[in-house]
Amino acid sequence: MGCRSCLTAIAFALVLPAIEARAQEAEDAEDDDVIDVTVQGKPLPRRASTLQKDEVRSLPGAFGDPFRAIEALPGVTPIVSGLPYFLVRGSPPANVGYFFDGVRVPALFHVALGPSVIHPVLIDRVELYSGAYPARYGRFAGGIVAADTAPPVAAWRGEGLIRVFDAGAMLMAPLPPDDRGSAMVAGRYSYTAAILSLVNPDVKLDYWDYQSRLHYRLSRRDEVSALIFGAGDFVEEKETRDEPARTLADASFHRLDLRWDHRPRKDTKVRLATTLGLDFFGAGERGLRDRSIGVRTEIDHVLESGAVVSAGADANFDAYDTAENAGDITSLPVPPGFPSTVLFQSRNDLTTGLWLELAQPLGPATFVPGLRLDHYTFGGRTTEFAADPRLAVQVRAHERVRLTATIGIAHQPPSFLVALPGIAVGGVRGGLQRSVQQSLSAEVDLPLHFDARATVFQNAFFNMTDPLAAIRRYEASFVVFDRMLGSSRGLELYLHRPVTQRIGGFVSYTLSRTERMLGRERFAAAFDRTHVLQTGLSWDLGHRWRAGSRLVFYTGFPSAEIADIFENVPIPVEEGRTLPFFRIDLRLEKRWLIGDHGFVGLVFEVLNATARREIIDVNCDPIAGCQPVEFGPIIIPSIGVEGGFF
Repeated sequence: MGCRSCLTAIAFALVLPAIEARAQEAEDAEDDDVIDVTVQGKPLPRRASTLQKDEVRSLPGAFGDPFRAIEALPGVTPIVSGLPYFLVRGSPPANVGYFFDGVRVPALFHVALGPSVIHPVLIDRVELYSGAYPARYGRFAGGIVAADTAPPVAAWRGEGLIRVFDAGAMLMAPLPPDDRGSAMVAGRYSYTAAILSLVNPDVKLDYWDYQSRLHYRLSRRDEVSALIFGAGDFVEEKETRDEPARTLADASFHRLDLRWDHRPRKDTKVRLATTLGLDFFGAGERGLRDRSIGVRTEIDHVLESGAVVSAGADANFDAYDTAENAGDITSLPVPPGFPSTVLFQSRNDLTTGLWLELAQPLGPATFVPGLRLDHYTFGGRTTEFAADPRLAVQVRAHERVRLTATIGIAHQPPSFLVALPGIAVGGVRGGLQRSVQQSLSAEVDLPLHFDARATVFQNAFFNMTDPLAAIRRYEASFVVFDRMLGSSRGLELYLHRPVTQRIGGFVSYTLSRTERMLGRERFAAAFDRTHVLQTGLSWDLGHRWRAGSRLVFYTGFPSAEIADIFENVPIPVEEGRTLPFFRIDLRLEKRWLIGDHGFVGLVFEVLNATARREIIDVNCDPIAGCQPVEFGPIIIPSIGVEGGFF
């Protein structure tokens, strides 16, 4: 109780300056126009890989989706080709956090091979923090994926897209008087159910999402905004045509984020925000629900020396509801052997946190120490406390060369297989997960608009809940409470040329090793891949034609350990691994301009144009031996018509 009271007092101390500054606004009317503090401060060390909107639009196989394009970055290891789930420097998918404009997103992608739950037209850029991420983010022992919306514009704008599997649109309009604000609404709906009914009438798959943003400038110092977004997925199947359909998954989430941004001085920015959420995941009449409310405050201040001080506090309350009796709970769609009555409990959880970060330039170097403190209360009984220090240092060795070193500690409650709305493991039996993340990178600006980056990293994981890592090694009774140790180390290389040039592209390569230790047994993680290589090329053909291709290659997963379980059973492998996989994605786009402010485009795109099949498992039998289990080929063709005005 004392710890929570302390956090509340400090949070109030952070908010109080903003309230006092708001009361004195009239006395400061003669001040200069407010300038964004991030413009005045010194450049911060680069800790993230960034994807800009123009880059994503031209990446074959991403379908214009910034989140799908993440898999092309170094340090990212795919689980299965085409599925939007991946490991980030050895961290499992459930240990990677997703944020949209500062709001946590419970699930990033729609079911099966669907796109991300956020309409691409809203996203200005996506940043992947592979490790030692900024202190403002927290409660994830892996990396962070953060998407920023484009700045609001008080003007009429619109965009629409019709593809083979879905359709979406966005409309933005100014708000009176004097265009002091803007209103935006966007949405997307899939008609895959109608398409699947032609191929397999016993399967139904639907998804939808929506986003809306209201932004209004009360004065030159005050802005208010509301961000509303949500998504839903539905999968239904008939075992026989005579039986009623059975719901396999019904998932949805909704978010409402209300904000007040205040600038008491030209070198200070304050944000107060409240977020309401509703999540659901279930099958049939049974399900899990999470009703949440969160508050947060953030303060950024630029000192006279050019240093930037950032601080914040947040609190999140979650009320989880399950089915009324244990019999219903055990019927939920979880893997066999998982103790549903223990994992998913009706309970109330409270999480509070404080964070502080300083970006201090000292000559050619910039130091960014940070600290995050989090307090967890599960079900009103179990409590945990976590302290996460971080440090990033960047040295400008030459006008074209930058060296960056990062190190940090991160904690997280027990996690499920993958992130799903409404699903959170109840309690912290065994304590919090913990990781120690460190990296050293060198960035070089090369001639002809090229830039290159090389990074070495090493992560250590403690108290992990990662059943995916041992999915091929243990029986189905393996549960998330079997904690394990882990490590990941490797080398990342990245060569890039912007698509704003006539010929642009990238080469992304990761050499890594991810291991887990359970008891006295040490083994390679199930989805460890030694080599991951991706290359992309985008070519402006002239007359508003643009063509592109992407090659994806990675080595197979470890299979020697599987063979060891079945002694004297031969297995078709190459040096202890299944055969490697590669695919080629293609894209062709043509645009026509309509007047001075309109356009229409036609896009042809295909993922896995080479129709390659992938090995996803190995079945071993003492008599028949070990045989690879192939999946696919997963081929996603798309023909889209897009248009808009600005």
